[in-house]
Amino acid sequence: MELKQLVANLWADMHNQNWDNLSEYFSGDAVIRFHDTNEQLDRDEFVSLNAQFPGGWSIEVERLIQAEDTVISVVKVTPRDDPDSKLDSYYTTSFFEFGDGKIIKLDEYWCICGAPPEEWREGTQIGKPIR
Repeated sequence: MELKQLVANLWADMHNQNWDNLSEYFSGDAVIRFHDTNEQLDRDEFVSLNAQFPGGWSIEVERLIQAEDTVISVVKVTPRDDPDSKLDSYYTTSFFEFGDGKIIKLDEYWCICGAPPEEWREGTQIGKPIR
């Protein structure tokens, strides 16, 4: 199977909260890094973290790019239609490295969706909303 399709399938399983499927995408000694929180996880910790995360979310894949044995994805993660959800919306850019058809390394960079970060920018008329 094409590596881009494997990443698309992984995101679909995460969107559908099919936690039992997640470990199948990763090698047993995979390394997962969340650079924004300075954390490193192994495969089982990654699966456990996602399965235990409170609330639900929707995942929309916006970009998938493959370069040799690396796939880069950009996804938007938003709360599901849950009035009690405490989740914000995020973008994550992920770099998946593969070996023998399994993810051996995953580097993720998360950012919260929101307004420009500084009050001084609000009145500058610099830039315009993307959406």
